[in-house]
Amino acid sequence: MLFRSEGKRLARFSRSHKARAGTTFAFSINEPAKVIFTFTRSQAGRRLRGRCVALTNTNRHHRACTRTVIAGALSFTAHAGLNKVAFEGRLSASKRLPVGRYTLVVLAQNSAGERSQTKKLSFSIVG
Repeated sequence: MLFRSEGKRLARFSRSHKARAGTTFAFSINEPAKVIFTFTRSQAGRRLRGRCVALTNTNRHHRACTRTVIAGALSFTAHAGLNKVAFEGRLSASKRLPVGRYTLVVLAQNSAGERSQTKKLSFSIVG
């Protein structure tokens, strides 16, 4: 689990070994591919008709559950070999991930449409 402070820069491929603020996600692939980073977060919810839905006033007395919410996604074109992405908590120029715990889901897809297995990494953003 990584604990890093947030920064002001967008995510980018990096050749440096360490980010000034934030962290670096490193991964290796065997051929050029589109890599998708999906940031998810666990949130409290309530059971309604067999599903876990967001907490509202009308369902506040139902059974509690935990639901997974997608906080955002980034995609990059990665080259064969080792790739490093410097991440400072920003998904775009206007959207950043708030302080909290996240799970990063990484998926690669080559030009033929074949997909890799998904890999997960838990990390936290601290203020």
